Amino acid sequence: MKKELYPSVALFLGSALLVAVTLGGKTDPQGLSTLPLLTLLLMSEFGFFVTAIGAYAGARQCLQKITFRNLVSAVSNLVLAVLFAQLGLRLWATVI
Repeated sequence: MKKELYPSVALFLGSALLVAVTLGGKTDPQGLSTLPLLTLLLMSEFGFFVTAIGAYAGARQCLQKITFRNLVSAVSNLVLAVLFAQLGLRLWATVI
């Protein structure tokens, strides 16, 4: 895979993981989530690392050549990384 494509791939993968974690974390009236908590935590952590690396790669590409695509990829990956971090911390708070 080309290094130039990584931020876009990370953005797509991160978006799909965010949808999966959000839908899988919904609870039923009994208080059980659709997916097990450990699975949600693992998906959230993986999504954080993928999007954080995507934000870093996108920022490096912006330093070399600023284009709209590079800038959007870097910022979007950064936002997704922050969302995954918040979601993971919120999931950990339900464990404690």
